[in-house]
Amino acid sequence: MFLEYIDTTDQIFGVVRAFYIMAKMTSEKLSDIEGFSAQDRKAHFLALINFTDFAQLRLIIISVQFMNYHSVAYLRNDQEFISVLEEVGLGYNSY
Repeated sequence: MFLEYIDTTDQIFGVVRAFYIMAKMTSEKLSDIEGFSAQDRKAHFLALINFTDFAQLRLIIISVQFMNYHSVAYLRNDQEFISVLEEVGLGYNSY
């Protein structure tokens, strides 16, 4: 795959993993069981998306579409995160 060919030092993996950890913490630590609401998670997802440099966000979206890391599988299946991403005009079918 081209992305793996150009990224022999796994720099893409590191960027995606850092973003995934923040998204996963939002989903799991701000859960309903912990006393948080969907609106709380949405606000944190919006902050995460808006504070991420657009070039990095674009790289993450491309990675979610084409890579097979555990982190991208998680992002690909997190419906709350996907809905916030689509709300800001982004999505996993951009490329």
